[in-house]
Amino acid sequence: MIKFKKISEGRINEFLGSLFNAIAKKKGAKARRKLEKDPEIKAALKKAEDSLDLLKGVVISRLSDSEASALAKKIKNITNR
Repeated sequence: MIKFKKISEGRINEFLGSLFNAIAKKKGAKARRKLEKDPEIKAALKKAEDSLDLLKGVVISRLSDSEASALAKKIKNITNR
């Protein structure tokens, strides 16, 4: 006769959670790749990036040199994440 080990419900939930997270991450990566290839999405992202660049220029031009350099560093740190 087969002997079964008793496993706590928490361990089972932990295993299933990690399994479903792995599946979801893979599906998310596939969806992201498909969206990146979509021409409409590409155009919208390009437009948003251009607007952000324009906004950065306007904000930085209105600040003094020290304030502008500090803000530019903060923006660079945020966008490089």
